[in-house]
Amino acid sequence: MDKLKTLKKGGLLALGLASITTKKAESMINKLVNEGKINQKQGEALARKVIAETLKEQQRIRKQVVGEVAKSASRVLSVTKQEAGRIIKQVKTVRTQPKKKVKKKKR
Repeated sequence: MDKLKTLKKGGLLALGLASITTKKAESMINKLVNEGKINQKQGEALARKVIAETLKEQQRIRKQVVGEVAKSASRVLSVTKQEAGRIIKQVKTVRTQPKKKVKKKKR
């Protein structure tokens, strides 16, 4: 289960970084507009492009994290199935063995 927590934390970190990157990009674009290096229209177009790319990257990261979590969960479940199979086999073995008679001690 530690792997699942690590994957989740990694995914959240990546999504958080993408969010911070968007804010930083918007800040830089506003600075360029304020300094007159690009006009307002160019700044808005650049901001839309950066946001679209960030969203696309977030979706890619989500898919990757979900895929890894699914693989890890599948491994956990298969181990559980193996253990269940082993236990069932043991139970069947015990059931097929002849019962031992327990002698009662007389007092």
